[in-house]
Amino acid sequence: MTSDDTQILPDRETGRVAWFDSDKRYGFIQRDKTGDDIFVHLTEAKKAGMESLLEGERLSFIALPSPAKPDQLAATDLQQVIS
Repeated sequence: MTSDDTQILPDRETGRVAWFDSDKRYGFIQRDKTGDDIFVHLTEAKKAGMESLLEGERLSFIALPSPAKPDQLAATDLQQVIS
């Protein structure tokens, strides 16, 4: 593999679920890094084997442009943080 073939992967972040509505299928995670909220959809939780997200739950994630709104970031590749 040459240096031209190198792919830069986004950094993982951590945060806490600030708000999540199972009926609406979305919520927000407060990012530890910036304190800002980032959108999260229920499909991302289900991909990670979670049925829903609980307020206050600690997660790690990758922030990528939202498929629905590319000008906004969304949390993907969710993982529970056990502390």
